[in-house]
Amino acid sequence: NTIIGSQSTGMSKGVLVAIILAATAALVAVSCLIVVLFLRRHVKEYSKISRKRL
Repeated sequence: NTIIGSQSTGMSKGVLVAIILAATAALVAVSCLIVVLFLRRHVKEYSKISRKRL
């Protein structure tokens, strides 16, 4: 006898929510890292330009 209906073979909703939150947090962290690296490079180039003007 097999019971069909109430049992699910997939992931639970909690696990799915945790995966989505972790992926979102990782995406935010990578985005922040890219912005920081870009700003550091941009500030260095800007300071070189401003020194040449003086």
